[in-house]
Amino acid sequence: MIAFMKSQYGVTDRKLFELKYSFIADFEHYLMAIEGSCYNTATKYLKILKQVVIVAVEQEWIPASPFQTFKCTYEESVRHKLTMQEISAMYLKEFNSDRLRAVRDVYVFCCYTGFAYQDVYNLTPGVD
Repeated sequence: MIAFMKSQYGVTDRKLFELKYSFIADFEHYLMAIEGSCYNTATKYLKILKQVVIVAVEQEWIPASPFQTFKCTYEESVRHKLTMQEISAMYLKEFNSDRLRAVRDVYVFCCYTGFAYQDVYNLTPGVD
């Protein structure tokens, strides 16, 4: 946001009541054209911005949201699943770095168990 405002307006901060609909449209363009974000990533940032402005309206810092009519929708993404050959190749891949070996091992463990990374991260040694 700061990089966008610096690029677009030459400032790093803006008063809420100065926000106009064009601000969010320009921010969307900046995220996708300048930052190279994909559509869904840009949409996530725009939804967060809209939520912040909604809080400002609820707190009566501004009378209404200038972004109310701006639509944020996600595009369905196609995710390709790894084949067993790809997982095996990853498992057999040799790395010089201990860190990369650990990342590989955790990722392959997640593939075989179906655990999310956060679940593996929260694992502790011991018996429960």
